[in-house]
Amino acid sequence: LSRTGYRLPTQSEWEYACAAGSNEAWHFGSNSKNTAGYEWTSPHSQEQVHDVARLRPNAFGFFDMGGNLAEWTDDFMRQPLRSKESFFADDAGNFGDVNPAYRVLCGGRFRLSQATAMTTMFAYFAPEHRSTSTGFRIARTLAP
Repeated sequence: LSRTGYRLPTQSEWEYACAAGSNEAWHFGSNSKNTAGYEWTSPHSQEQVHDVARLRPNAFGFFDMGGNLAEWTDDFMRQPLRSKESFFADDAGNFGDVNPAYRVLCGGRFRLSQATAMTTMFAYFAPEHRSTSTGFRIARTLAP
């Protein structure tokens, strides 16, 4: 982040841009029925990718952050430190070692459900992963 120029966003940057100031499950609120107005997910996507900016943007003016294509970030996989007994408990930000074999993908996909469009949804894949439902969004670091 200290170098200026274009790059992939970090997972935190991506989530911040997706949430656009909202604390709800989705940037537009907590009602999954509203997903169709903002994000391309199943079933209303007709199982196909769509041109950007056909639906409404989030409060920051970004389109399709939670749906259409999952997006690569510059972060490596970090497994939350949870025991079997507390797997669904809050991880309190405690994470284990970095696994450089996998990178973080954020956002939902046109082939997946509305739940995948939630602001904090992510998955891990090897950098060589290719899919018709995976893309990227660039970020830019400006000089101070």
